[in-house]
Amino acid sequence: MITHIKSITIYVSDQDKSADFYVNKLGWEKRNDIPYSGAIRWIEVAPPGAQTVLILDKGYGGWTPEQVGKYPGPMLHADDVYATYETLRARGVQFTEGVSEQPWGQWTEFVDPDGTHFFLGSNQTPTGRPLISHAHASSIHVKDPDKALDFYVNKLGLTKQTDAPMGDQRWIELAIPGAETILLPISHFSYWSPERVGIFSRMVLACDDCQATYEALAAKGVEFTEKPNKQFFGLIQAQFLDQDGNRYALVES
Repeated sequence: MITHIKSITIYVSDQDKSADFYVNKLGWEKRNDIPYSGAIRWIEVAPPGAQTVLILDKGYGGWTPEQVGKYPGPMLHADDVYATYETLRARGVQFTEGVSEQPWGQWTEFVDPDGTHFFLGSNQTPTGRPLISHAHASSIHVKDPDKALDFYVNKLGLTKQTDAPMGDQRWIELAIPGAETILLPISHFSYWSPERVGIFSRMVLACDDCQATYEALAAKGVEFTEKPNKQFFGLIQAQFLDQDGNRYALVES
């Protein structure tokens, strides 16, 4: 079945400037930088040792200039937000707010060169590990939290980690057992909009056996738009939709 979130895509205007930001300012690793089509490259970056990578997308997969900087990036985790804030600020990273103490832990926010917002938080006691350790969470836009829960928990097999009131809404966290990055199905929060429902999913999910996972999920009623097949980059991939039409790639990894 599904083992973890393999990648999250953000849209960028200049792949070299973005790679410089994530590698030289945030201190991440460049995992892949290969030709994709013409002058377009497939670039993956990630915090050292992290399970989930960030794809710096320009020119493919639904990219348009209008989308650059418009959507929030994944939530990032640091063991010591105060120390990470000071270090990144000294490297020229632009923060939109200082570090605050929230009920769930330390919290701040910064932007990349294209204005994509990243939330940086921690709910643990500092352990001395450096800077950003992994992508903590990625959000998807849904219409109905209960229908989303039914799909992700009862069909995909994710675990409901948190379901708590947050004003008139609910804060829901879904976890893939053993994975470090969680999924946040959001509805009607400040950056939610109905226009993003069903068209804004940039996550690739990993599994051990794509054919077996495809057959198991299809038997539960999951709608696949692409059956498992080998891609030009060597991996076997399928694609499916959630209850709102959010699209996911499923790769054997």
